[in-house]
Amino acid sequence: MAAVPLSGSIIGTRCNDSLWGLRSKTIESQLAAAMAGGARIRAAFHPIMDIDGARTSVIALVGGDRFPLQHIDSGLFAAALPFVNLIDYRLEVIYDDAGPRILADAYLAWVILRWVVSNISSNGQPLPITFNGSVLTYIGWHVLLVISGITIVGWAWVIVAQTRWICRNIGGTNREILFRATGLEILWRTLVFAIACIFIIPIPWMLIWYVRWMVSQFELVERAA
Repeated sequence: MAAVPLSGSIIGTRCNDSLWGLRSKTIESQLAAAMAGGARIRAAFHPIMDIDGARTSVIALVGGDRFPLQHIDSGLFAAALPFVNLIDYRLEVIYDDAGPRILADAYLAWVILRWVVSNISSNGQPLPITFNGSVLTYIGWHVLLVISGITIVGWAWVIVAQTRWICRNIGGTNREILFRATGLEILWRTLVFAIACIFIIPIPWMLIWYVRWMVSQFELVERAA
């Protein structure tokens, strides 16, 4: 399976004998036929749950159009979208009784992160740095972050671990980026910020306080030999 280079945020793939090893030959033939006509494949991983007999649903939202993704296997959803250079889209996901949730796609976030890192400059000169983290691991961190929400407080430690993983995968210079914050520090500061936002007026000052502290937790050190 070879990746199709795209300028947008849709994952395009071409396969020889099978498409991701799909179990459903009907779905495989539909997707393959759509790709032959110039469509691109969109895939997403989401938990599979039964809610009053109705299973998880995933729908791609492109402008005012809705494109349901079909469940392939073990939480993998896929659909062929009639776009080539699609930039922005969202996913509408239903997997609990709270109703539909509109999510930004983790793959799109990965693409944006790679672009931001590769376009950092100093004194007008671009820096030769890149983000080398794999898209599957990045998506895995997003899934873990969603799951950690069940614990109410565990998300803070997931954010720390994910941020440190991102820092470890930024290369191209003789220095490495460290993230010094701990889960507990992020947790209590986020709670204080959220409580202050209830009163509305302190929001600008609390936002500055929170962002300044978060930025101060990044540190540049010489890369170990």
